[in-house]
Amino acid sequence: MIALLLVGVGFVLGYAARRVRPLALIDDWAWEQDYVRARDLRDDPARRRRPGWWLAQVVFAVEIAGIFAVHPRRTARQWRHRHDPPHKSPPVIVISTTDQEGTAR
Repeated sequence: MIALLLVGVGFVLGYAARRVRPLALIDDWAWEQDYVRARDLRDDPARRRRPGWWLAQVVFAVEIAGIFAVHPRRTARQWRHRHDPPHKSPPVIVISTTDQEGTAR
């Protein structure tokens, strides 16, 4: 009976976590703190210390560590190539709309 109760509680907690999405809320908060710091430094350079910004850096570090833990090779490859110039696209093919006599169709 206790196992059935634990399974039910697990389903309820899983459903609540999916609806609330606490990790997405924490990530949104961290980006907001980063934006607020950039705005403060732009508007008033004397306001450099904001505790929320430092906590946001911890959130970002945990996210990066989690990405490296889940996909280490892919993340390392993307990290190495993050500043590569974009690939050159092939030349555009132009189709002429004139026939062989030089008149437009």
